[in-house]
Amino acid sequence: IKTATALGGGIAIVREQSLGDQIRQAQLFNGQQTNAEYLVKLLKCSILHLVSRCPSLCGLIACVIRFCGLDYDRMITSMLRGFRRRDLIGQIRKRPSAALLSLMHRRISFSSIPTVSVVSARVRRCQSLSRQLVKSCSHSLSIPRGAEGSRHCYWLFPIHVDDPKRMSTLLLREGLDAPSGASQLTSATMLD
Repeated sequence: IKTATALGGGIAIVREQSLGDQIRQAQLFNGQQTNAEYLVKLLKCSILHLVSRCPSLCGLIACVIRFCGLDYDRMITSMLRGFRRRDLIGQIRKRPSAALLSLMHRRISFSSIPTVSVVSARVRRCQSLSRQLVKSCSHSLSIPRGAEGSRHCYWLFPIHVDDPKRMSTLLLREGLDAPSGASQLTSATMLD
């Protein structure tokens, strides 16, 4: 999931012609994302990506936001959401813009790094981080595990801590932006 994102869109492969026809028909009644809307999303995500690559800049921005009396975690979390809260279903159902379709085509057609390699590297990095977190914070941290037999690809890296705000601050000092309360997960089994 989201290994080579185009910041939106999706592809559905349907075996039954009649179901495909129904889906296409339903899409005719939904609005279409404009290229301008997609450009705004690209710019926002590019800025967030650049800031996230520079821990000192990220820390400075966090300090400025807090100095202004705003909740850093809430602000970042809302910026990272793919959709505004109002009319979520209407936003999800929009047909993709031409620019988004073009980027999706490029991502699928010209990916130079196989997805397996990207996911494997992410899993190794996150397993290493997981070991470091458990070693340094074992008294106040647990890491949820998936269902029996599931494979963890670490797109989300959930942790459970006694004091989320404190952990968020500690991780930010280490160059990892981890707003507390950003997860939408509601159920997890803790590791022993």
